[in-house]
Formats: sequence, C-alpha cells, structure tokens
Amino acid sequence: PRDKVVMGACVVALKEAGESFRFVLLPGGDDSEVASEWGAIWVLSPQAPLVRPFLGAEEGDEVEVLRTSRQGLWEVAEVR
Repeated sequence: PRDKVVMGACVVALKEAGESFRFVLLPGGDDSEVASEWGAIWVLSPQAPLVRPFLGAEEGDEVEVLRTSRQGLWEVAEVR
C-alpha cells in the first residue's frame, strides 16, 4: 500500500469544516472529474497548484492550500 502522496496515488483529503476532496495524481491530469465507488474523483497532474502542497504528505499530515478556490488547512485522510 502507498503511504505518501506520489504519482499514481488516490488521495482523500478532509477540510476542517468536514468537506472532503478526492483526487488521483496522473501524468497529464486535466482537472477532469470521474465517478467511482468513492464518489467523484478529480484527475490532477502533480503540477496543479492544488496538488503541490500535498506531494510527499502522508496519512494524518495537515497541508495548507493557499492558491486555489479550495484554500485552507486540509488533512490527508487516506492514500491508496
């Protein structure tokens, strides 16, 4: 199992207010949304401004996102 946010990882992040965000890191990720058994998952590239603070983070880590509409403190809840 993965333990860090790296290329190919599926990540569930939780914001303080209980909002969740699920994304997968893929080369050429184009900010598209796909349906899955988890619910909606965003396909993002490692260069995406939202993703950069998460790179290398582990489950339980807190990450601060500053430059997107999803600003705030996020917890890495799960990495697959």
